[in-house]
Amino acid sequence: MTKFLKRLTVLVATLSLAVTSLAQSNTATVLQGVDPGTLDPAKFASTTQQTLFTHIFDTLTELDWETGQLVGKLATSWEIVDDLTWRFHLREGVTFQNGEPFDAHVMQYNLERLVDPAVGAYAWFFVADADFESSRVIDDYTIEIKTKQASALVAELLRFVFVVPQGYYSSTDLTELASHPVGSGPYKLVSWTRDEAIVLERWNDYWGDKPSIERVVVRSVPEASTRIAELVTGGADLVVNVPPDQTLLIERDPNTVVKSVESGRVIHIAIDNSVVPFNDLRARLALNYGVDKQAIIDNLFLGLGTPLAGIANGPWRNENIRPYPFDRAKALELFAEVGYTPDANGVLRNAAGEAIVVTLDTPAGRYLKDVEVAQAVRDDLRRLGLVVEVETLEWSVRTQRQNSGMLAPLSLGGLGGLFNGVGEMRWVTPSPQYSDRDREIRWQSQEFEDLYADMRATLDDVARKEKVDRLQELAMEGAPWIFLYRQYDNYGVSSRLVGWEPRPDEVLDLRRVELK
Repeated sequence: MTKFLKRLTVLVATLSLAVTSLAQSNTATVLQGVDPGTLDPAKFASTTQQTLFTHIFDTLTELDWETGQLVGKLATSWEIVDDLTWRFHLREGVTFQNGEPFDAHVMQYNLERLVDPAVGAYAWFFVADADFESSRVIDDYTIEIKTKQASALVAELLRFVFVVPQGYYSSTDLTELASHPVGSGPYKLVSWTRDEAIVLERWNDYWGDKPSIERVVVRSVPEASTRIAELVTGGADLVVNVPPDQTLLIERDPNTVVKSVESGRVIHIAIDNSVVPFNDLRARLALNYGVDKQAIIDNLFLGLGTPLAGIANGPWRNENIRPYPFDRAKALELFAEVGYTPDANGVLRNAAGEAIVVTLDTPAGRYLKDVEVAQAVRDDLRRLGLVVEVETLEWSVRTQRQNSGMLAPLSLGGLGGLFNGVGEMRWVTPSPQYSDRDREIRWQSQEFEDLYADMRATLDDVARKEKVDRLQELAMEGAPWIFLYRQYDNYGVSSRLVGWEPRPDEVLDLRRVELK
């Protein structure tokens, strides 16, 4: 046997032992596409973060995905005192992972932290959508929350407020907090190597039911093929964003399966409404007619997906809205109305001879086949006569650009995770929490804004549903996006992972599952 073969034999044996060791340990390994960027829950902006926050922190309320009902967590009960006041009764005997106690004063600090300019919280999920104004401690385990106007979703939106200990978070630098979180949840952080791996360990002093799995390793692996290879060789227990054309690789293996669910993720191309000619509604409509959404679904996802019509998820969807059909002739007609017609080479030009030259940016590995989808949209728009180039961005870079309003004029995104009607409508409206630059590039409609404000203050579910339906119609008519499709999520799952089922909000919840 040659030295090379001997070394190879030793390497294979070593890898086999490592995989066997992993399989026999009580460690679950999860492969996601991107790194969370920050572990400060005040900067909560993605479901990638939400998966980690769900294990490290607690919230006052939680959605039971089996029943669809909102249940208490750190809150044991709550009631509406009047149109502007909610009262929450808090759980006693809860401590944080650093030994600090939880009570109403701590909860008040958490709410104030969301509106503290020095923290710079991304407070869309509660402050903006619930119209939070202030809170008042009634006693050690009772707190009242005041809103600026009637708000039906205070209790529901509190499931996005991840509670932190006051002493540690009020005395620690924000940079330190971003990488060293402390919560009251069932897992605590052991280590975080950025863009590589996060290690969580079961916290045995947790106040609630103890999870079965001792350790959770969450790794960032952008390439789908690499994630799948690790799953089938026993190096991972759960992998995200499995492309439909690679599901057979998992299904063939007796120790792995594919689990799928239609998610609340709406994939779209955000359009900078300040850029000529996209500041004209007809040009934005032309983009929607010029992209073949069904072909993208069929060719890239083997038919798994639904052309996007409306925005809201779950019971708030407007089933009467139809997606924009693919109609290249209609698109060219609309561009001609704006003043752009094809030249001899098929490139759209205006009277001054100017072409529509535009960049389309996309994350890589965040959404299922995100780069390929962007390329398919690019190809359709080129056939229409636009000069389009795709720019691929790392997730952290894209997040920074989005927060500063500096994304490309066309930008592929996928919004999801909310199932309350109110939050989804915020995705297209330039609400007050956005920067001046963000308001400039977003679609603006006074009719939409007025109805949106009215809808948020509507306490009756039936009346609110009617307004959400109309808001979705207005958004489709205003064409702030190229509406693409609702994503189906495919997960590769090891047979070791017992009891795990995918959630439509993409949160990978391991708190109530077991490892063989």
